[in-house]
Amino acid sequence: AGSKGLREELIEYRQSNITPNFSDQARCILRDELLERLIILKPTTKDEFYKTVSLELREQTDGKQMQYLEDIFEIIDAYA
Repeated sequence: AGSKGLREELIEYRQSNITPNFSDQARCILRDELLERLIILKPTTKDEFYKTVSLELREQTDGKQMQYLEDIFEIIDAYA
């Protein structure tokens, strides 16, 4: 985890791993709106993600980006 906060860590992950592959930021799994929810709720499993993140937010997310969830959970877990 280090001295960086969870938000910085997730934004860095987004810039390094997601943005280069997906140009549509509006549907990004780590777009600001969803990022805030993840920081507050800190889900670390798909189950928790589906329970805590609204269907509306999930439906607005590019389905192909679900492949990043496990990495995202690992990052969150380090701060949980």
